[in-house]
Amino acid sequence: MAKERRSFFDKLLNGKNNNLVQKTLLKLVSGFNASFSTVNKNITLNDTVAICVDTIAKHCAKFEPRHYKIVNGQRVYINGDINYLLSNQPNPVMTTYDFIYRIISLLYLQNNVFVYIDKDDKGFIIGFYPINYSTAEWQKDFDNNLYLKFWLSNGKCYILPYGDLIHLRRFYNDDDLIGSSNRALMPALQNQVTAEEGISNAIKVSNSLRGVLKFTQNLKDEDIEKNKKRFVDSFINSTDNDGIAAIDNKTDFKELNIKPITLDKDQLEHVDQRVLNYFNLNKSIISGDFTPTQWNAFYETVLEPLAIYLEQSFKMKIFSKKAVKEGNSISFSVNRVQYASLEEKVKLVKEVGAMGLLTVDQALMILDLAPIGGEEGKKRMQSLNYINAEIADVYQLSRRIKDGDDNND
Repeated sequence: MAKERRSFFDKLLNGKNNNLVQKTLLKLVSGFNASFSTVNKNITLNDTVAICVDTIAKHCAKFEPRHYKIVNGQRVYINGDINYLLSNQPNPVMTTYDFIYRIISLLYLQNNVFVYIDKDDKGFIIGFYPINYSTAEWQKDFDNNLYLKFWLSNGKCYILPYGDLIHLRRFYNDDDLIGSSNRALMPALQNQVTAEEGISNAIKVSNSLRGVLKFTQNLKDEDIEKNKKRFVDSFINSTDNDGIAAIDNKTDFKELNIKPITLDKDQLEHVDQRVLNYFNLNKSIISGDFTPTQWNAFYETVLEPLAIYLEQSFKMKIFSKKAVKEGNSISFSVNRVQYASLEEKVKLVKEVGAMGLLTVDQALMILDLAPIGGEEGKKRMQSLNYINAEIADVYQLSRRIKDGDDNND
């Protein structure tokens, strides 16, 4: 007997007492579609889309999620269970890199991604699970609490409280609750398919012989077909591969030079660029051959907005209103200095280090050098051109007094 296909998410929820299924749930009726699906999920079959999504997802996967709390205006990192889960292993089958990569990939492919927050019997968070669904439906109970009914790819369905779901969405403009689909990308993808089919057909045409076979005598239709087949078999379908056809004076062959129309290099680049523009990418970012200026542009237009969105979304679903007011939050940070050129790193160390903002070890790490550690590594070097603001007035006054004494002399 064949085993029933079950996802890891199936096993997780089947091990719990899911009383939600027993509740009386009503479909939402408020002027929008209650059901939605991953209708454009197959866009990954396009290699350009797959590369774009992979590029964004793998850079976002470098984010370092941390739980912190603002105490007396200072950010204090909390090394608790939430921090351990997010920064190491959000669930038993994913590392932090896998987890963030999965979230961002689903977000760009579906424009809606849901992360289930798993809790134990005492209400403590014990895991985070991205849901890979095929169809979902909004529902609510008699107390107007929102739920989502998910159908997974194996046909199983589960009803989960919206309060236990972290919801990220793109193109959030048409619907009250969900992001729009990737339908706007379809014309650009169709142009790509048409262009590639044109190239494929051009190759086939260029490798084939086309023409008109004319007979100088009157023949019956079946004789014409028979002679044509003989010519094709002896020349075009020949296994000798000698490229020579033999015909008598009763037969005349005239080749037809059919030149297929294909896009030139600039037109092909324009077709590809339309897809790249949809994802705010360029070829330099995708290939990894980017300049610091290009990286900063990519960071500010793509990565930074996603980091802010992740921070806000995780914070509001992980912590209670009271905990948020007390300063608890989640950060998703990435080291921007890592992608700067050596020249810019040296300039940064000189200018920032001169103000006493860097230790020796911090400066070495920026330059991709090994820290020396110990007390020497903790030392801060500062230029004499800078002065503590608290003693600036005293310093200025002492200089005036000294200048006055020198004039009196």
